[in-house]
Amino acid sequence: MNEFIETLKPILGFLGLALVIFTLFAVWRTARSIKKMDRRSTDELKAIIIDRTKQFTFAAAVKELRKRNEDYSEVLPHLLDMSVSKTKMDRLIGWGVLETNFPEITKEIEYDPIKPSKESLQFLKSLKESGVTNR
Repeated sequence: MNEFIETLKPILGFLGLALVIFTLFAVWRTARSIKKMDRRSTDELKAIIIDRTKQFTFAAAVKELRKRNEDYSEVLPHLLDMSVSKTKMDRLIGWGVLETNFPEITKEIEYDPIKPSKESLQFLKSLKESGVTNR
């Protein structure tokens, strides 16, 4: 049994190293993408906002649109969807971006994206259904 474990050590070491390298590459690529947000067109920024797979660059795209004084109110339904998502990460990102860019909406509600109450989730859902899109 010990021989088997000894033969696995180099393989596990290599896999651990590969995982670390992959993680560092992903972090570097995301940071580079965020850094270059100011070079992107308004349409590219809006495409990032619509694409739910780009969560880590999502907030930077909204921030850049706000900095350019572009209308970003179309993102509100998407942020409300994220804020009531079943996944904690979506709720955290959605609520954080919502709180930063739409404080007039978030001041109306006590909301904890980690443990949301049924009442707060219902309020956010009703906001989306009512079509609130003004800043």
